[in-house]
Amino acid sequence: MNILMAIILILGYTVLLRINVQFFPTFSIDFVTVTTTWPGAAAEDVEQSITNRLELELKNVDNLKDITSTSRLGSSVIILEFQSGTNMDDATDEVENIVSLTKDLPEDSDEPVVSEVKRYETIANLIVTGTTLDQLRILGNEFRDELLDRGIGKINIAGLPIKKLRFKFPVVNSGRFECHSIRLDNAFGPTR
Repeated sequence: MNILMAIILILGYTVLLRINVQFFPTFSIDFVTVTTTWPGAAAEDVEQSITNRLELELKNVDNLKDITSTSRLGSSVIILEFQSGTNMDDATDEVENIVSLTKDLPEDSDEPVVSEVKRYETIANLIVTGTTLDQLRILGNEFRDELLDRGIGKINIAGLPIKKLRFKFPVVNSGRFECHSIRLDNAFGPTR
């Protein structure tokens, strides 16, 4: 019976060591976006002056599978899809270098923003219970910090009300604090 218990403990420990790999899988998405804003510009102007110029430069990026774009009033979004297995850090760096060398964009447009598309899937829901909201907030933050330290990429805490401050002061009819000559509209400006 003791040998059976030892085998169960060893197998349990082995499974516990592998649970992060199975429970929190890592995978990549092979997309990079280039977003540029040009406040007030018409969609046609955005397409001609930003989108087409950037697409022309980006079409020769290594391992590029497809390129799509959208030009709207005041903004351009270019989506680059890469071949499966592409090193996305290298691909993102290459796109950033090409975009930074593109000099003929309109002067009043914002700098293009290059970002790798990262996908977050809900892997697990953790329900925390407690007797007070403060206790729940502390426990939720502790769990979040511990999971982030273990390498989890994104954690959302939901269900807790936003902390609000309430001030209660005796007010006289003149709209001033009873003890001091401070107007209410001046007192609360810094707290908003």
